[in-house]
Amino acid sequence: MSTTTDIPHPTPYFYFSAYSLLQENRLQAFKRAKGICVFLCGFVDISRTFWNLRFWPRISLRMSAATKNVHGRGWEFQIFGLSNRKEFISANIPLTRFSMNSRKIIWLLSFLSFIVYAVSATEIGPALSEIRSEFMLNETIAGVLASLQSLAGVLAILGGVLSDIFGKMRLVSFSLILMGLGTLAIFSSPHIWILAVALFIFGSGTGFFEASVNAFVSEVFQDKRGMAINLLHIGWNIGSTIGPLLAAYAILTYGTWRFGYLLVSPFLIVLFIATWILARGFSRNRDGKPRDRRGVDLKIILRVLPLMLIPFLIVAAQLGLTTWLPSILTDQGVSIAGASLTVGLFWALCGVGRLVWAPFIDRLGYWRVLVIAGGCSALLMFLATLPSPIYVRMMLWACAGFIIGPAYPTTVAWITASYPEIGGTLSGTLFTFSTLGSFASAILVGTLFDAFGSVIAQFFFPLPILVAALLSYLMRGIGNT
Repeated sequence: MSTTTDIPHPTPYFYFSAYSLLQENRLQAFKRAKGICVFLCGFVDISRTFWNLRFWPRISLRMSAATKNVHGRGWEFQIFGLSNRKEFISANIPLTRFSMNSRKIIWLLSFLSFIVYAVSATEIGPALSEIRSEFMLNETIAGVLASLQSLAGVLAILGGVLSDIFGKMRLVSFSLILMGLGTLAIFSSPHIWILAVALFIFGSGTGFFEASVNAFVSEVFQDKRGMAINLLHIGWNIGSTIGPLLAAYAILTYGTWRFGYLLVSPFLIVLFIATWILARGFSRNRDGKPRDRRGVDLKIILRVLPLMLIPFLIVAAQLGLTTWLPSILTDQGVSIAGASLTVGLFWALCGVGRLVWAPFIDRLGYWRVLVIAGGCSALLMFLATLPSPIYVRMMLWACAGFIIGPAYPTTVAWITASYPEIGGTLSGTLFTFSTLGSFASAILVGTLFDAFGSVIAQFFFPLPILVAALLSYLMRGIGNT
């Protein structure tokens, strides 16, 4: 007689344990597959870089939102067929199509270009006093003349659209030669009208450059967009530290403001050649254009349009300060060398601030960085306008740069991260609004200086930054923050 053993009926806990074990196994399998895919993609990327093997299939790893398990750790992993170069592997692993060596070269050339661009763009501050004397201009007309360099930046939106169509690196190269020709024209201008046209040509190059280079770096460094753009803009701080000092050196040593512009033109031409060669290389490898370009949608532009007020206000304060603070401090008894040193230190500490802030930008969130930086820097600028020893005020102006440093590049990262497929157009629109801000501030501060003197004019600078901090908080839900 056989006996049977009763098997207990499985409990809900048994099912949950089995399900958990299955999910853990899926997680381990995903980790192994992830390692294999990263290895294969690295191998293919290196092979294509060194041997330019066109028959290699393109491998693309895409980050996608996937269904999570009950522990919140499981991810869907799908492999699509790889029979020819048009098909791809898709997984939740972010990877850019540029190799590590290519990314380094791109960033280095962009960084050097930013330095030279900033040197030539910030010479206008110390040179403006000499231009006023040479052409016998009052403060208002001088402000209009200086603003032409910034006003031409409204063409940045055109440069952004062209960069999305023809390739961002090509527009970077074109903008550099445009700035080089502009500096040569400024150096040789015998008349005020020729100088105005030369400043407009140079400003057009700056607009094209800002629109294309920011979008390109944002596209290449998608995983750490905020940090990459902040580090890139340190080049502006280095150049803007050198620019006022170079202009002051040219004035004091050679007795002319023109010599500073002559010195930077060869560097712009050399960088044009280097970036053009690099752009041609990307064109041959089909890497110079965005892979999945979407047409410019007016609805997208209108959706992020409120964010454009933030760079408008930030740049209005920063470039208004760069243009007029030397004249304001000189009017209050500071030497031209001391006033130029103050502006140079402002941008130098601005670069240090970007370096310090860079690792935390993507972690804190873009709007939080803007609120903190805007509020604290506005406070320092307001203290600098109060009656105190002149050297204390000069130091407060300079220290404000350390706090406000990450504000503009963080705004660039915020806007381009929202719709990266039209990053050039958005970056160009952003710079256009920034240009309008600098144009408005140059005229407004010049008018205040002419009508009420330097004491009243200096109160303008902290106000736009304070408003930008408030708007950043109010608009924190727009885009990818």
